[in-house]
Amino acid sequence: MKKYQNPIPQWIIPLFLFVSLSTGLQAQNNPKELLQQADLFFENQKFKQAKQYYQSYIQSQADKKIDPDVLLRSAICSYRNNHPEETIDLLNEVVTDNKKVNPKTYLYLGKAHHANLSFQQAVKHYKLYLAEVKDNNANRASIRDAIRRCGNGLKIEVQDKPALVENLGEQINSEYNDFAPVISPNFTNKLYFSSARSTSVGGLRDAQGRRDNIYGKYSSDMYFTTIYEGEWTATTSMSTLLNTPRNDVILDFNSDGSVLYFYKGYNLISGEVFVDTFNTEEERLFPTNLNSPLQAEKGDGRIDVFKDSIIVFDSRRTGGNGGSDLYAMVKRGETWSKPQNLGNTINTAYDETTPFVAADGKTLYFSSNDSRKSIGGMDIFKSVYDFETGEWSIPQNVGLPLNSAQDDLYFSLSVDGLQGYFSSNRKESLGGNDIFVAYFKQVQQAQQAATVAPYTFMDQIQRNNNTTNEVQEIVIQDSTLIQKTYEIEPLYYTDDDDVTNPQNIDRLNTLIRALKDDPNLETLLSCHSDASDPSQFGLYFAIKRAEKAAEYLQKNSIQAHRIHLRGVGANYPIAQNILDDRPNEMGKQLNRRIDIDVFNQSNANILIHINEPNVSQFMVDPKGTQYKNKTKGLTYRVQVATLKQMYKGNLLKEHDDPLIERNMASKNYQYSVGLFNSYFEAKQFANELKRAGNTNVFVVASIGGQQISKEEAPKYSNIYPDLLNFINANY
Repeated sequence: MKKYQNPIPQWIIPLFLFVSLSTGLQAQNNPKELLQQADLFFENQKFKQAKQYYQSYIQSQADKKIDPDVLLRSAICSYRNNHPEETIDLLNEVVTDNKKVNPKTYLYLGKAHHANLSFQQAVKHYKLYLAEVKDNNANRASIRDAIRRCGNGLKIEVQDKPALVENLGEQINSEYNDFAPVISPNFTNKLYFSSARSTSVGGLRDAQGRRDNIYGKYSSDMYFTTIYEGEWTATTSMSTLLNTPRNDVILDFNSDGSVLYFYKGYNLISGEVFVDTFNTEEERLFPTNLNSPLQAEKGDGRIDVFKDSIIVFDSRRTGGNGGSDLYAMVKRGETWSKPQNLGNTINTAYDETTPFVAADGKTLYFSSNDSRKSIGGMDIFKSVYDFETGEWSIPQNVGLPLNSAQDDLYFSLSVDGLQGYFSSNRKESLGGNDIFVAYFKQVQQAQQAATVAPYTFMDQIQRNNNTTNEVQEIVIQDSTLIQKTYEIEPLYYTDDDDVTNPQNIDRLNTLIRALKDDPNLETLLSCHSDASDPSQFGLYFAIKRAEKAAEYLQKNSIQAHRIHLRGVGANYPIAQNILDDRPNEMGKQLNRRIDIDVFNQSNANILIHINEPNVSQFMVDPKGTQYKNKTKGLTYRVQVATLKQMYKGNLLKEHDDPLIERNMASKNYQYSVGLFNSYFEAKQFANELKRAGNTNVFVVASIGGQQISKEEAPKYSNIYPDLLNFINANY
């Protein structure tokens, strides 16, 4: 799972190297062997061991001039072991004592100064390196990026520091790689993480997962730690049934902490994501594969599970912007949607990795090595989704000291927004990557206190990039019988002119194909709006928007009598327009829509699915649900006017459940109020209106929201016996 480390190369190991490290270091009388062993460890990226051998070799040559390339390799080991000052001292000695030096000397002087955040000194030595190497040198592009990052660092270092950052210390971190912190969703004093340390179950292994006790690297296991009496306690390995000889990397928990997501595999192209169910004592039951489109062999990596319904993950799958991109997918029922790229504002030609979505559902943290904005390797960035525009904000570097000149990854916020946890291989680490904590000067409560829809930004992204409205041809039983399935989606708009936007046109085209495949099929377009519509005009504005969609259907040869319209206005919102005493832009956008229904289907070879909007339980407005439930079967209304223009009386404002309806074959608008499940209730209300001086009122019946006439009513009376009262009534 650790995609940021190069695979360990395979080497043929001489027999004499199977002696222990301590035995080898005692062989002080054989400098040649010390140097050979140092170089072999260096080539296998075992920099700690290589450094020990180089030091022993250098000490054995106290009276002799040391080869500057040996000093260079020793200095590189110091740099890789997070000792940039030692690197600088060694390489300055090389530059001073030698007229001609390996260009890498300047390169690592630049890297070491960069690690110390000495940006000007870093640029100086990077440029000296570029001056020494040929124009076709493969490193030139990456060094230009490093110089650009130093320029970013010079700008960022003068900015206010948003937090204090500290290493979590030796109780948690080791000299090895400690990474991927995950905060317990249930306990503020508990932290989970992964570590490739000497106590790991798998021990030392090569890139193929085979034991290699000399040049292998420790596979990673999952650990946790808790705060006791104000400090972090020693780490505890998770169950040996969870930790295996493979790389086991913790990914995330579900909302209530009962489900653990983790990765298991020997390398990035043969691993899997597992789901494990815990009880209160965290005993493992039976982990299973996460049934999703995630595939390690496609380059899918770190995941963040938001509200159990969205997974945001990084991936190197084909079709991205280059390097690693961020993708997201939504869970609908038990099925995960096809992953969607988060777009060009977030993703670049560089790497975007380790995402985290804050509790507000719109603030995204991730790491990127985009040299246009980063100061080191992987820096932490933040972007906020704008529900009104449907776009991500330009990602902003969160600055020093959260970011460093090295790699800063796996950032996440604590539940209360007071702290952030991440891993970094900066010079303050004990070795490799360590877990760090950021104490924010200003609490990130705006991001963590809000609770919004699990279908937040992804709901809109899926609407804007809808791929589910295509006709699917499915062979059913008999190979000669072809059944077509149509997915009908709501239309979303921002203003009157936006009704026929490109996404809505695609959805209307799907409806048109269905209507043409079944000539008896009719459609009902019901336009809803948010609370910003003035109450006296909202209904009329709503039906005029529905007319725009209807006109498009007519232009594409759908007969007018098959198109029914309804102006609902802001009376039945499905989502709260105000949430936590603030305008809820996502809720407003869900309410600004035209629902599409179809009825009178006669073609049995057509399947039509009406896909309803997805609204989180955290922002559901019960009015929308109540309206839907109440209009499922037989309902009655009291019609108060039939006009060719807007109704200007007070009845629509004075009574509940006002509505405007129209069939496109008629120029008349039918205005009604009230919503009743029995004829006698509706008749009683009509009589009250008559006694108040409204003479031209009468009861109308609807089934499933579609108005029926007295002549049509008898065929439904067996299902709805109350219709007999409607049929037999005298107006």
